[in-house]
Amino acid sequence: MFGLKGKYVDFDKKFAFQCMDLIVDYADHVTNGYRIWGNAKDLTWVALPKGWKLVENTPDYVPPIASIAVFTKGIYKKWGHTGLVWDNSGGTETFVILEQNYDTLANSPAKLRTDNFEGLTHFIVPDFVDENVDLTDIKATKVKGSKKGKALELGNVPPKKLTWSNQPYFRATADSEGVSICRPNHNNVMVVTSETYNAGYEDLYIYEIRDGWARVYSPDNDGFVWYERLRINKVFKPGGSNNLHDDTNSYDNVMDDLAIGSIPPDDLNWSEGAYFRGRVDSYGATVAKRTDNSNNYSWNLTNEIYNAGYDQFYIFEILNGWARVYSSSNNGWIWHERLRVVETF
Repeated sequence: MFGLKGKYVDFDKKFAFQCMDLIVDYADHVTNGYRIWGNAKDLTWVALPKGWKLVENTPDYVPPIASIAVFTKGIYKKWGHTGLVWDNSGGTETFVILEQNYDTLANSPAKLRTDNFEGLTHFIVPDFVDENVDLTDIKATKVKGSKKGKALELGNVPPKKLTWSNQPYFRATADSEGVSICRPNHNNVMVVTSETYNAGYEDLYIYEIRDGWARVYSPDNDGFVWYERLRINKVFKPGGSNNLHDDTNSYDNVMDDLAIGSIPPDDLNWSEGAYFRGRVDSYGATVAKRTDNSNNYSWNLTNEIYNAGYDQFYIFEILNGWARVYSSSNNGWIWHERLRVVETF
């Protein structure tokens, strides 16, 4: 959500930058493909993804951050209007909305406005939003499952590992040395790009941290920053560990990280039975073979390629981000971010 601020979003490439374009793009991203149709006023009756719910706006309801605001009355009666709840610190009096086309000109990017709930009749609350948590009350949050107990505290360097999330854990500031965006090459080695941010830049939204590499995601940026270059300046949700080799993690915790439609975690202990069945994402996937040189593992790509949508990968373990696909005829590995969970066992 936070990566959409300042972006010109025209999802359907029609009628320029409409309010619905922002919501359609948001829903498509966080669900990996769910498509909302219609005008904004239609959001009160459209079919929603499993776990999402439509909530009527009442005088005592404080909308959670990352929920979708739906306006259908008053000046919005004909077409409706919609946007994303950016900040709810105004309680029942006001909230900050991220929106497009509020002025009906459809020529400006997604931007913030303080709204007084006039004409607002409903909110759509996604399944990953916790309505019982006051996200404006920023406090230290222990990293679940971490033996070090490092916290997402304001001013801290973030932890070295956080499992992937479809919403950011925190916003970060670049330290006194500034940061450079990196991206993995075909061998999954991080390579520095020409994209840099000066010291003090404070709008880096972090969605995961993988072996020290913090993912900075937005519609036009899917890069990584080394975690020690960051300082936490705002927390949005509790941090969660993806270290599933830790014996303190229960089976239920593992299954929580294997939600249907999600990218699997980058570590899963070897199992005699498959954890889940995976589908190849839109980029396709190439099988790699592992080489063990005195416990220093390396992976080398083969010429075995699977097209987008192939969904018969059964995963028995994930090591350093590589998911083992094991059968009597195949003992290869697929990079975990190329997979989406379609069935768990």
